Amino acid sequence: MAAFPVAPGDVQSGFQFVLTKFGSVEEADLERSEDEWEVCDLGEEWDIIRQVFLLAGGADDISDMAVEGDYVLGDDGAGTVCTILDYVDVLRVRDFLGSVSHESFLTHAVTVASRLFSGEIPEGYLSDLDARISSLCVVYDRAVVSRENMAFVFQG
Repeated sequence: MAAFPVAPGDVQSGFQFVLTKFGSVEEADLERSEDEWEVCDLGEEWDIIRQVFLLAGGADDISDMAVEGDYVLGDDGAGTVCTILDYVDVLRVRDFLGSVSHESFLTHAVTVASRLFSGEIPEGYLSDLDARISSLCVVYDRAVVSRENMAFVFQG
C-alpha cells in the first residue's frame, strides 16, 4: 500500500487518472533522494502502523483515515483499489501526527510488533517501521503545504 498527495482536480478526473499519476510519481521517486520522495510506501505494514497510531492517540477514526483514506475512488476488480482522504481530513490527520511525539510512536511500535512476533522482533523491523511512519508524516506535511488530498493505492 502506498500514500501520496493528489490535487483535488486529479481526484475529479477519476480512478484511472489517479493511478496513472501514482505510477509516474512512484517512478520519479526512484531518481530522488529519500527525503524528497512524494510517495510513502507503507507496504504490508499499513495495518501495523494503523495499530500504532491507535495506541498512540486513541482516535480510531484518525488512525484509520491516516493509512486507509476515507472513501473509495475506484477498484479495478483485479486487486487495485484507490481511496481518497479530502484536504479537511488531511489537516486533521497531520494535526494528530504532529501531536504525538516520535518517542511515543516508537514505544507503541514495540508494543504492536511484540504482539505480532510473540516478543521476538526481527532485527531491523522497528527501524523499517519507524522509517515508514516518518515518511508518512513527511508526505502529510507536503499535502498540507500544497493543499492537496491524499490518495492511497492498495495493490493486491
